[in-house]
Amino acid sequence: MRRALAAAVALLLATGCGIGAEEEPRALPGTASASSSSPAPAPTGSQAVPVFLADADGLVEVERSLPPAPGPEVLLLAVLEGPTVAERARGLRSVVPPEATTSAAAPADGVVTVQLPEVDPIDDAGTNDELLGYAQIVLTLDASDEVSGVLFERGGEPVDVPRADGSLSPGRPARAADYAALL
Repeated sequence: MRRALAAAVALLLATGCGIGAEEEPRALPGTASASSSSPAPAPTGSQAVPVFLADADGLVEVERSLPPAPGPEVLLLAVLEGPTVAERARGLRSVVPPEATTSAAAPADGVVTVQLPEVDPIDDAGTNDELLGYAQIVLTLDASDEVSGVLFERGGEPVDVPRADGSLSPGRPARAADYAALL
């Protein structure tokens, strides 16, 4: 059995993948021209991104090291992960439970749409924690250069969320400015 497997592997290695060499480079569909003198560098490393957590006085900005240009899903996960051990020791917390959202769609005209589950744990968090929870999400997502607001939906319908001034966002995107008083 081992000899048969070794022979099959050797045969595959000897024959290659069946794609012959080409004399001139050519562009692949959806890529830059093959005559380009230098390819665009791939994003590497990470960047410091603001994430907002709650303390006794409101919200504070902390930094997370995330991949370059993180999308809304990555930013939302950073909120849902909550504070580090050191941040918890400083009294920071997240009022957004992990089951609070189901997804965050890429920005359309600068507005990210966050889908809420049918039963929203943020709504059950109490008045101040409810406000802080929505504020954590909005401030974190809106800190991205590509985002100008956050729309919350449940079952495809807009959800009115509380703003720091006590009003609701009536089916309109919430913006960082709506929660500036909490910082």
